[in-house]
Amino acid sequence: MTGKTVESSSKRKKDDNGRVLEPDTNLKFPHFILLKASAGTGKTHALTLRFIQFLLSPVIAERTKADLRNILAITFTRNAAKEMKSRVLEWLKKCYFGDPQSLEQVSQVVNLPREEIKQVARLKIEEILSRYADFQVETIDSFMATIFRSSAIDIGYPPDFEIVFETAPYLEYAFSRFLRQVTQDSSEARLLLQVMEDIGSMTSDTSAFLWDPTQTMLRHLNDLYGKLEAFNRQPARRETKKDLLDLQEKIKEKVLTLDRLINDSGYLPNLRSSFYKTILPEVKRGNFNSLKDASFKTPPIKDDDRPAAGEILKKWAELADLVGEYAWLYALSFFQPHLSVYQLVMKILERHKKEQGIVFIEDLNKAIANYIHEGIVPDIYFRLGEKIYHYLIDEFQDTSPLQWANLRPLIENSLAEQGSLFIVGDTKQAIYGFREADYRIMKGLETGQEVFPSAPVEVRSLKRNYRSQPEILDFVTRIFPLNKATRGGNLIGVPEEYFRIAAESGLDDFECEPLPRGEDRQPGYVGLEILADPRSTPPAAGEALADQKASASSSSEGATTPENDEPPEKVRLINLIQELLDRGYSPSEMAILTYRNNTVTEVASWLNEYKLPFIPFSSLDIR
Repeated sequence: MTGKTVESSSKRKKDDNGRVLEPDTNLKFPHFILLKASAGTGKTHALTLRFIQFLLSPVIAERTKADLRNILAITFTRNAAKEMKSRVLEWLKKCYFGDPQSLEQVSQVVNLPREEIKQVARLKIEEILSRYADFQVETIDSFMATIFRSSAIDIGYPPDFEIVFETAPYLEYAFSRFLRQVTQDSSEARLLLQVMEDIGSMTSDTSAFLWDPTQTMLRHLNDLYGKLEAFNRQPARRETKKDLLDLQEKIKEKVLTLDRLINDSGYLPNLRSSFYKTILPEVKRGNFNSLKDASFKTPPIKDDDRPAAGEILKKWAELADLVGEYAWLYALSFFQPHLSVYQLVMKILERHKKEQGIVFIEDLNKAIANYIHEGIVPDIYFRLGEKIYHYLIDEFQDTSPLQWANLRPLIENSLAEQGSLFIVGDTKQAIYGFREADYRIMKGLETGQEVFPSAPVEVRSLKRNYRSQPEILDFVTRIFPLNKATRGGNLIGVPEEYFRIAAESGLDDFECEPLPRGEDRQPGYVGLEILADPRSTPPAAGEALADQKASASSSSEGATTPENDEPPEKVRLINLIQELLDRGYSPSEMAILTYRNNTVTEVASWLNEYKLPFIPFSSLDIR
């Protein structure tokens, strides 16, 4: 076979990780390394090698406590924890059996001859198997659960509780118990009716009728619960009726004064302004709730340099402030019934939790955070402070403020005791905002807004991508980085808010370096299509779709649905799958991803309709 020799990916990762993980002889303690690693750049590889380095290095053992029990790796999911444990053991095993690539990478960061690395690796495997409880690779939730169990009595919980990680079924049960209490003319019925009316007012006219609004209410309750628990907050209720009436009088007075000033001034009114379109007519009708969406961008008079115009514009600005305050109060009053229902459901939920002897994972984080906030440090923190000296944290961008508040004191103590912190993450991959994860925690550590006095942050990056082909990375870099300074000419029309968000999340400044293409790597491909409505512009592949449907359908020939009634996504997807099958690809080589779960069901019905074999992801979950 001729051509260029292709190195394996694990061999090539040595160069990048060699820069990120320095030799043990260069390490000084305490230290804090923040590793920025985009998708596919080998962050798990680097994290595992760091763990191996601390296990095998005699130099590190001389400079700090680095026994197996002194190292804790924290991952985001249980699967990631299992994978990392497996990788550590697999790497040690390969070193013992003399795998050249594994030994080469370890020898770059551990100051030992290769033969000695092999023997130490064997001893560490035996040590892990005999002291497996000290092999600490855990999710942050399981780690916090351990802390809570050890401090339960101190915090005020019974020792025989069960920790629940999935809260939704219990919330649904508590809500169903609340609904059973609803009887005609009861206070619960009045609240429920008000909430249902509010939900109806927030639903667009084109939406389907809500035959069962309780499901929407339950979804709102789940969302509210998640946000409040993540930030350790409880809803505050406030009587707003009097304040709203007072504001209505002030707004009315301000609007009529402004109207009189404009009429007496002789200025030309600007009929395009919301003052004449919405504000003035709605105030005269007494319909103040319509003002909350009014725009104050266009002033009520046309441009004029005369001094009296300044008084009118001043009153206009004062009116904008009053309407803004009214909109805030209106929103507060609008959701008071929702908060009342929420609090009633929470009372039922708390009662059920006590009856069943269960504690939610959110309860653990809150209880520990409240304890620490009061200046009381649980005994377990002192014991862990004497045990764990080195923290390795994966997917750090998915950490929530409450989790970080509980973890930070332990890390701060370890750094003060000549320990280390090694966090890996990518703010661009922060996708767990719905669980209240906050990528700004990582950004604050990176930029120095949050510091550890014992160890200043050292920011490093992994740039080489081992997962994607150059064509895919080129496509990404044509869209991002979203940086006005470097790509201003190509970003015309992008809202300013996007640049601010991009700067916060790291989407304005990052690099992706593809691997040189070898003979064993096929070219990548990215296609982006914006599909037109088939009723106005039938897709070119429509005929193929109609033929495919006709052959798959067992109904009569005249029952075939016209092509123009099909969704454009369906038309294109079915034709594309058929094209790939004709080119020799098998169904197992294709994957269809959708933005929402309910779309998966819809796509599955399309595939069934055309007799295309598929396996939904949910069917692979044996649970």
